[in-house]
Amino acid sequence: MNVELLRGDYLGIVGPNGAGKSTLLLGMLGVLSVQEGVIHRQPDLRVGYVPQRTALDDIFPLTARDIVRMGHELAASCSHAPEDIERVLNRVGLEKLGDRRFAELSGGQKQRVLLARALVVDPELLILDEPTNGLDFPSEIAIMALVDELHRQGRSIVLVTHQLNLVANHAAHLALVGDGRVVAGSRDDLLSGDRLMNVYGTGLKVLEMEGKKIVVPRADS
Repeated sequence: MNVELLRGDYLGIVGPNGAGKSTLLLGMLGVLSVQEGVIHRQPDLRVGYVPQRTALDDIFPLTARDIVRMGHELAASCSHAPEDIERVLNRVGLEKLGDRRFAELSGGQKQRVLLARALVVDPELLILDEPTNGLDFPSEIAIMALVDELHRQGRSIVLVTHQLNLVANHAAHLALVGDGRVVAGSRDDLLSGDRLMNVYGTGLKVLEMEGKKIVVPRADS
């Protein structure tokens, strides 16, 4: 199966825990070598990567500004003029927390710091791995509103998550990952009971309420 991501696309990579979503993502980033197939990528593409916030150990006494500076120095080493650190902190709503230690921040604030680190390279493509995992509902809404705004500004988005309801209301295209296979297509085509049954192994249906899509178990599953 071919997965194509064009400029300005919003792709949601979704599937059960352990299905290989993050592995697929690392292959796209070039961190892992592909065992089969080929990855074609635009030369000199600026990519911002937002890992799961648990990937950064709280034991290091780094401030929010220190972490954003990591991305700043990476951009400079790649001969690309990085965004101003303070402007990016302000962009994600952390202008008053730059000196706060990362370990002292809330889950939502930590996620914003990692997003700021990715944005400092002024990415054309933004890749996020489970950006709302473990967040409370208000923090999830705030993070996704920020990601949606970045997409409207012209950035391509790849969102990796196990939450069907998240991609159902944000991503335009989906890649369903399960049992070593990937099925890609438009959101409307893939959000069907049969497609989801093949990936999740259980009966699901998609409802619409007040303009929002909701994925729920079928009563007979």
